[in-house]
Amino acid sequence: MRIELPYSYDEITIRQIQKHGERQISDFEKVLIYSNQDADYLKKCPQLLIEKSAKRIDEILESVSQKHFKIIEAGGKRLGFIPNWDNLSAGEYIDLETYASNPIANAHKILAILYREIKLEVGTRYSIVDYEHKEDADIFKDCPASYFTGALVFFWSIRRESLKTSLVSLARVKVMNTVKRGDGMTFFSNLRMKILQKWRK
Repeated sequence: MRIELPYSYDEITIRQIQKHGERQISDFEKVLIYSNQDADYLKKCPQLLIEKSAKRIDEILESVSQKHFKIIEAGGKRLGFIPNWDNLSAGEYIDLETYASNPIANAHKILAILYREIKLEVGTRYSIVDYEHKEDADIFKDCPASYFTGALVFFWSIRRESLKTSLVSLARVKVMNTVKRGDGMTFFSNLRMKILQKWRK
């Protein structure tokens, strides 16, 4: 018998990390979440194979993707990452802070704020549609989790830049202060450690 597993972290989806969440799970449930097999099939597999598969999944989850994607496709649309943080609206900031209180469960909603449909694109420059507070976040659930973790790396980079220069917009300062306070957006700087510590349990 064989169990099909993701080849790398780039094949892990938002839906899968949300099913996993931050709870402790058994080797069997871990393999059920991240493999393409159903429970009945896995129950027939040797326990040793389940354990080896779970160990391989742990290795994949340790190799969290740090690539930041400026443009992605989801729901049949071409979406661009917020291009100008100086223009971050109060609505975007408030919703980001709210969803960041439970980042993994709200990963798809966070992506719906960060990535929106491109309305104009010229070369490497683009503009995106305005935030309406009613974006279809569910289209992100089957997207690679690397879109999400890549965004976190971007925020962490902004935080480091902010600490070095202090020449940042009010909106950016607010976002980074939220990180430093230790509430909602703390995950922008420590999610990778959270993944390593909790998803391997």
